This record gives sequence, structure tokens and C-alpha cells, in this order.
Amino acid sequence: MRRPLWIALAVLVVSTASIAAGKLMFASSAAQPATPDPQAPPTMSPSTRARLFRPGTPWRQGTIPGQMAPAEAEAFSRYPLIYLGESIGGYHLTRVQELRVDRAPDAPSYLRRTDQVTFGYGDCVREPGWTSCPIPVSDVVRPV
Repeated sequence: MRRPLWIALAVLVVSTASIAAGKLMFASSAAQPATPDPQAPPTMSPSTRARLFRPGTPWRQGTIPGQMAPAEAEAFSRYPLIYLGESIGGYHLTRVQELRVDRAPDAPSYLRRTDQVTFGYGDCVREPGWTSCPIPVSDVVRPV
């Protein structure tokens, strides 16, 4: 009869010690400033994001030179087009552009051929002095 009581008491002591150690470890790690991860993506404050980016006008033909019309994108068959949907993160799909360039054979190999379709989401606000600005989200699809 005493053996199960002993086991229960031992489990209780080990559990309590583990919980206390976990709280101590958590408290000590929270008190120290986090070291930035050099591999982590860059972050932007919500206020900066709101100042620089807009949801954009939903995709329609002819707003940007070289933009694909919806029927053109649906009929595209050279390789599969995978996109993120009609909107992502509050930004509308605003453009679909195809870039296909064949260069001279004597050009460096990485410049000889470009074939891609870019799905752009949202619009940007040009800051004073800027000649262009990045859109919030883009999805570039290339053949394999």
C-alpha cells in the first residue's frame, strides 16, 4: 500500500520541480534582450506599413503597360501559374505582368533568357524624392 503512495509523491515532486525550473528559465530568458536573427526577414512597424502601402485597385486590364488581361492569364499555358489569390494580407491583386526576353547568344548565361509572370498585390506611396516604390507583395512564377 505504501509503494503507490511513494510513486505518487515522487511524481509530484518531479513535476513541481520541472514546472518551477521552466518558470525560472522562461523568466530569465524574457529578461534578456533577444539577439536579432540574421536569417530572419526584415520587419516593418504597422505605422510605417500603413504610410507606405495601400490595398490598391483590384486587377483590371490596361492600368499598367505590359499587364496581362484576365482572359490572357486564364489561357496562359507555357507553364503552370500559381498565385496567392485575389487578395493577401489586405492587399488586392492589382497587376499580372509577363516578362519574356531572349537575348543574344553571346550574353552571359544568366542574362540570356528571362521568362516569368509576376502577380502584384497592393500599391505603394512614393516618398518625397523617390522615383519609384516597391509594392507590398509580389509573387514571381518562372518555369522550371
